[in-house]
Amino acid sequence: MIRKVFYLKQEEKQLRLNFLKYMRDKAISPEDLFFTDESIFPLKAYLNKGTNKIRLCKKTQRKIKSGDERAINLRVRPQRKFNKGIMVSGGICTQGLGKIIFHSGNVNSFAYKQVLKFYLEDLNFFSSKIFQQDGAQSHSSKLSKNIIKALFNDRYIPTWEEESCPRWPPNSPDLSAIEIIWSIIKQMLILFPPKDMQELKETIQKIWESIPQKVCKNIIDHMKQRWALCINNNGRRLDKELLKKIPNIRSDDLIINLKNPIIGGVRVSYNDKFILRLKKKEIKVNEDQLENQMKKEREAKIKLDKLLKMKPSEYKNVSNKEKNETKFQYNYEKAKREVIEKKIEELEGMCALDYLKILNEETKDRLIGLCLDRKLLSLDGETEYEEGEESDDSAIDEMDDTSFINN
Repeated sequence: MIRKVFYLKQEEKQLRLNFLKYMRDKAISPEDLFFTDESIFPLKAYLNKGTNKIRLCKKTQRKIKSGDERAINLRVRPQRKFNKGIMVSGGICTQGLGKIIFHSGNVNSFAYKQVLKFYLEDLNFFSSKIFQQDGAQSHSSKLSKNIIKALFNDRYIPTWEEESCPRWPPNSPDLSAIEIIWSIIKQMLILFPPKDMQELKETIQKIWESIPQKVCKNIIDHMKQRWALCINNNGRRLDKELLKKIPNIRSDDLIINLKNPIIGGVRVSYNDKFILRLKKKEIKVNEDQLENQMKKEREAKIKLDKLLKMKPSEYKNVSNKEKNETKFQYNYEKAKREVIEKKIEELEGMCALDYLKILNEETKDRLIGLCLDRKLLSLDGETEYEEGEESDDSAIDEMDDTSFINN
């Protein structure tokens, strides 16, 4: 059976070897690190990635051979082109897991700035740990680089070239402990498939909070053996054959109970492009309201002008109540129009961070995972689309026009 794996160039193998030797010479082991990363969890599990096949029992296979039409149809499983899902971030060290972070939109530099502040909270709790991340574009941008240097001082592993320390090697998920946590969560989601996005979010958080500190320590101990194995094999990829040379991770203490209530609060990172699209949509709603309001104001003005242009003899016949109502109606419609214009002006002057502050909690909660409605996203801050396919805002358009407007 052929299985897809990540490809390592010769220079990448050398980078892996140089990095691990430097860590060994400086007496820095996985026990000293706080491993971090992002991962995507689709609502519906995909077919077997290695074979793209569906396994059928022998009884069903015999029915297929006999020409049973119903059994033959079981061989095909229709799937959505763009699966819904949630992107999450988190960190692990010997002392346990940090608090999980959910993403609204994919991870660009703006979103990662918020994530780094969450990681700092975790590192303050797990003292004396070195911050680790992979080399995703949003992690190595100029903005992220400056924030990392300011927040973590010298307690970080760079993903860019530095004289003081070699950078984290590219294409090296097999050297990161957090990848094993993502694997555990994905396996549990196959066993306990969620029905909707809210249940997916809650299930991920419950699994995350159920993973005990002993399991985290076992994973870190396993990573120490992986690092040594990688050095002994000149930086090559740690495939199944190589991993047989070291003991498996002890999982006796891994007991997941989804009936337990969620303990920790929800931490969310927001993408500025995603927020600005929402702001643009709200401005459009207000502009439509302004157009209708200006029409009402014109009608009220016509009535008032007609009243004021009356001859004195006709004007006397109009009751004071009608005169006051006409004047009041015009002033009311005019004031309402000015309020909408002022609101549009304020919205246009807002940056993403300012607009985020005025969104209600319900809207913020609904934003989580919407970005994956079209396609699973890369971590470089941009959405990937197939050739000839247009990017649209269908996920945002599904929201009610006024659901994100604070009354």
